[in-house]
Amino acid sequence: MQDLPTGAPRFLCPRCRAHLPTSGPCPNDGAQVLHDRTDQLLMQRYRFRRPIGRGGMGVIWEAEQLSLLRRVAVKLLPNRDEETSKRFRRGAVVMAKMAHPNIVAVHDHGDSEGPDGPELFLVMERLSGVALNRFTLSEALPFELAVSAASQALLALEHVHRRGYIHRDVKPSNLFVTAVDDDPFVVKLLDFGIARIADAELSPDKVVAGERERSMRVTQPLRILGTPEYMAPEQILGQPLDPRVDLYAVGVMFFHLLFGRLPYHGDRHELYQAHLRERVPAIGQWISGPEAAIDVWQDFFSKVLAKSTEQRHETALAMRTALLQLPPVTLDEVRR
Repeated sequence: MQDLPTGAPRFLCPRCRAHLPTSGPCPNDGAQVLHDRTDQLLMQRYRFRRPIGRGGMGVIWEAEQLSLLRRVAVKLLPNRDEETSKRFRRGAVVMAKMAHPNIVAVHDHGDSEGPDGPELFLVMERLSGVALNRFTLSEALPFELAVSAASQALLALEHVHRRGYIHRDVKPSNLFVTAVDDDPFVVKLLDFGIARIADAELSPDKVVAGERERSMRVTQPLRILGTPEYMAPEQILGQPLDPRVDLYAVGVMFFHLLFGRLPYHGDRHELYQAHLRERVPAIGQWISGPEAAIDVWQDFFSKVLAKSTEQRHETALAMRTALLQLPPVTLDEVRR
């Protein structure tokens, strides 16, 4: 670890934990360094311990909530303008109301002054484990765990949808695997796209209507919101959205977890075209079993990955029921 002059700005590599005198890529591993806020206080309530995550929008630190002596996760985002701040606060309140075993719990939110200027913070439960995308990097999940992950994601979405909201970015990196009591495989839904959550004060019907109106405004060409690998056709086209956009994403995710590969491949443009036009791959090349059972599985994926929302399951509950009723098959380890 490099010694720094007294009073010099301190930066920290989140990967190798080296302390550095300047910002920029870490000379050891190339990771983008952060302001070292270890042991600093946030709002006199939270003491930063170590960075545990970084995304396009901000950084997540492990911290200690001093009043309760418990570990929490603090997400920090730049406070760019009044609209960002307003939508962040509204989204944080909505997330806090989503109390469910399969959704990350929110404890606090607010704004403060960070080393790079005004920032917003969101305090969540500290989860120990890994994001589900760690299981999709090189191989498929065991059959039972893939089914469990999709089932738990649908339980979370059923809760979200019943309250009139849409996640719009369901993917393995937004699902976290942790242990709860004696259950080592509990999946929790993360990251609701805070700046895009609808007003909590509206009724569910008006929320969905407002969500549709917003999707028409913001999902214009060259500004499509979401992750291309998991995006439903209507999301790509900037059409009105309803909860079935999330069900499509779960279908893609389940395919990915089960077979160790995505149903469609290519760059962003090629993925958009595939979601809009390509047929669902024939899954008989990756599973073995009675022909009738394989047909049932093929029909399931054809339904959950249907181009038209009208051809998909209407609700997360209906999709989960169909998922849990699928007949047993064997995954072909040689061809996966």
